[in-house]
Amino acid sequence: MGESGAEDKPMVGGNGLVTSVKSIRSDIFTLRDRRSKWVRGLIDRRGKTKAAVALANKNARIAWVLLKTDAVYIAEDAAA
Repeated sequence: MGESGAEDKPMVGGNGLVTSVKSIRSDIFTLRDRRSKWVRGLIDRRGKTKAAVALANKNARIAWVLLKTDAVYIAEDAAA
């Protein structure tokens, strides 16, 4: 345990969303869809860890809306 306390803080609270998103696909840098461009820009501006947290947050919000409204998610074509 370090004195600064930074290394004592867990990266993920309990549901594992950030952990699952931290393995951002390596082809994210070759895909041209809107979400991939957003993630690349976020990685450039804030770094991979904050981009993973932001992407997990976005995924959770999408999932919540889908569950709450019974809507259907239609993914954008990644090759577009």
